[in-house]
Amino acid sequence: MSSFQAEIHYAKGDFDVESRTVTLENGRRVRGLRWAQQGFELVKSPVNACDWDDEAAVAERYYAPMEALAQRLTGCDHALVDAHIARNPQNAQRHIDYAPIEFAHSDFTATYGASLRDAYRVHEGYGAAALARAGSAARVVDAAPRLRVLQLWRNVGPVPMDRPLAFVDAQTVPRGDLVTFHVPSYAGDDTVPFDTFGLQAPPASRAHRWVTFPDMALDEVVAFRTFDSDLARDGGTFWTPHTAFVDRRAGAHPRRSIEVRATCVFL
Repeated sequence: MSSFQAEIHYAKGDFDVESRTVTLENGRRVRGLRWAQQGFELVKSPVNACDWDDEAAVAERYYAPMEALAQRLTGCDHALVDAHIARNPQNAQRHIDYAPIEFAHSDFTATYGASLRDAYRVHEGYGAAALARAGSAARVVDAAPRLRVLQLWRNVGPVPMDRPLAFVDAQTVPRGDLVTFHVPSYAGDDTVPFDTFGLQAPPASRAHRWVTFPDMALDEVVAFRTFDSDLARDGGTFWTPHTAFVDRRAGAHPRRSIEVRATCVFL
């Protein structure tokens, strides 16, 4: 199947949404999708077996390989992963922020670089394990001329999943389609408050290009860019809107996914 229809929720006003039916392209049949241009890309990334519900095991066994992947993809000097988000039914019961996010958004605005530098400068021990793996220090991140955030999303459950991710080709999203919301804390963590972009529906004269990657296997990851300090400074496109949507195929399983945000540091 090269494309299909799905309902997605665009941002509208103060965390309100409006539903639209859009065409989703099957990204497996589209050549040339790259995170540096479209904002997202499917990459092969084999991993060793892991208990994905064991947070300590994920931190110990998963972060370093994802840092290496982010460094390979971006060419950065250091890639720092200091947390992960496991989206599954059990965690969604713990906090609503761990449920699949069903409105189109891109995680960070142009202010995120300052928020990130503040976290490393103000909060003693912030990102300590990632800095130790990189042989770096908080002051290095604070002084780095360029920071980029590359997010890495993996399906760790059976397929099909009930709420997979869809991505928008960033080249089809002008800045005027984005509205800013403030997030003072995420899942109760207020260490790094941030602003996020909601994606508004485009006018009738043009459309966003939506892409998804059906039935992702364990050895696949979607890498997508959500911040770049150079692009933010120069007015470039650093956002990659995305959202969960409902897969209505029979037998769809509750989503189980792991995502990390790699802070890519350029010296």
